[in-house]
Amino acid sequence: MRFAVDTGGTFTDLLVEDNAGLHMYKTPTTPEDPVEGVLSAFGLAAADRGMEARALLARGDLLIHGTTIATNAVLTGRTAKTAFLTTYGHPDILVFREAGRMGLPMFDYSVPNPEPYVPRALTLAQVAPQMAIVALLGLLTIVALRRAPAAGFLGAWFFVTLAPSSSVMPIHTEVGAERRMYLASMAIVVLVVVAVHRWAGRTFSPSALSPRSGRVLLATTLAVVGALAATTIARNAEYASPLTMWRTVVDRWPNGRARWALATQLKAAGRADEVLPKLREAVADYPEAHLGVGEELFAQKQYAEAVDELDAFIHLRPNHVNVIDAHEFAGRALAAQGKVDEAIGRFRLILKMVPTYAAAHGRLADLYFQHQRYAEAAEEYAVFLAARRGEAGPWTNYAISLVETGRGDQAVKAFERAVALEPRSGNARRNLAKAYYAQRDLAGAEREAREALRIDARDSEARNILAVVLNDSRQGTQRPQNPR
Repeated sequence: MRFAVDTGGTFTDLLVEDNAGLHMYKTPTTPEDPVEGVLSAFGLAAADRGMEARALLARGDLLIHGTTIATNAVLTGRTAKTAFLTTYGHPDILVFREAGRMGLPMFDYSVPNPEPYVPRALTLAQVAPQMAIVALLGLLTIVALRRAPAAGFLGAWFFVTLAPSSSVMPIHTEVGAERRMYLASMAIVVLVVVAVHRWAGRTFSPSALSPRSGRVLLATTLAVVGALAATTIARNAEYASPLTMWRTVVDRWPNGRARWALATQLKAAGRADEVLPKLREAVADYPEAHLGVGEELFAQKQYAEAVDELDAFIHLRPNHVNVIDAHEFAGRALAAQGKVDEAIGRFRLILKMVPTYAAAHGRLADLYFQHQRYAEAAEEYAVFLAARRGEAGPWTNYAISLVETGRGDQAVKAFERAVALEPRSGNARRNLAKAYYAQRDLAGAEREAREALRIDARDSEARNILAVVLNDSRQGTQRPQNPR
C-alpha cells in the first residue's frame, strides 16, 4: 500500500493506492498545525476501511508528502522576515529576476515586476572568512578604545570612514574597487608609521648608531621608499584609462565578463582587430558575449556566422533584455544574405514580442520597399512614422510607396514632410515637384523644381521636370506628361 499527501493552503489531499486501485480523501488544512490535517485525512481513509489510522499507516510501504504552504506564503507575502544567503558577487540575483515573469508577457516592460521575495537589504553573500577578519578587527578596536585610546581612535577611523563609502570588504575581482579603501587605509598607514617610528627610536639610538649602521638604515629606508614609489607608478598606469583597468582585471582575474568589457574598450579605442578574439574568449563562461560576437561579425559582413552567434545568445539567454536586439541583428543579417522571408519572420517575431517596437516596423518597411512590395511597405511605414516622425528618408520611401499604390494625394503630404525635415535636399525637392505635377499643381511643381535646381544646378532630372511643367503651363495641358 502506498500513500501520497498534498498539503495545500485550503485543503489536504490524500491518495491511497492498494490492490483495489486509487482512492482520494480530502480534509481541511489546519494552518496552525498542518500535521493535524494530514492525520485527519488518514483518519477518513482508515474509517473507510474499518480500522484505526495507526493500523492503516502500518500497512504502508511508501509515503510521499508535498506541500504548497511555503509557496503560498511567498506568493502572498506572509512569510517570516527572511534573509537570503547567496554566492559572493551575486547579491542582486533576486532583484534582476532574469528567470522570467510567470503569467506576464515576457517582453512587455510596461508591466511592473513583482517585488523580490527577499529585500536587497537582507541579502547576504558568502564572505564568512572576510567577515571573521573584520569582526576580529572590530573587537580589537573596541578593546583598544578602552585601553589605548590613540590606537583605538585609528581603528575607529578605519571603520567610520569605510562604512559610508563602501561595503566592508571591496570587490576583490574589480581593480577599481580598492579605491574605496584608500581613505580608510590611511588610519592603518598612520598606525604602521607610528609603530615603526617608536620601534626605531628604541632600537637605534642616534648616539650609539655607527656610521656604517646609519648608512645601512638610510639605504634600507630609500629602498623601501623607492619600492613604494615604483608600485604607485605602476598602479597609476593601470588606472590610466578604462582600457588599462580592464586589461589588468583580465590578466589577474580572467573571466568572461571582464573579457567582454575589455573587448568593449578595445572597440572604443579603435583597435578593431583585437575585439573579436577577445569576445570569442568571453563566451566560454559569459554567454552574453555571444551577442557581442554576433554584432561584430555583422559589422564585418560575415552574416551567416553572425546569425549563428546571435541565435546562440537567444538560446542561452531567452529572457535577456537584449534578445530583441539579437533578433533585430539576425533579421538584418538574413536580409543581407537575401533570405527575405526569414528576415521578415524575425521582424514579425519581434513585433509579436513587443507590438510597439517601432524599429521592427521600420526594418520591415525597408525590406518590403527594397523588394517593391509597396502596399506592405506603406503599411509598415505608416506605423513606424507614427512613432518616429523626424526622419526624412522613411517619409520619402513612404511617399513613393503611396505613389506606387495609387494614393498620390497622400503621397504629396508625405513628400512635403520629407522636404520640411530636409529643406536643403535636392532629391526631396525634386520628388515633391513630381508629386505636385502628378496632382496637376503646376505652380507647386514649378516652385519645387526651381528650388531643386537652386540647390544643385546640375540636376538634369529637376531641369526636365521644370521644362515639362513650363510647357504645360504655356499650353494649358490638362493631361500630365511623364516628367522624367
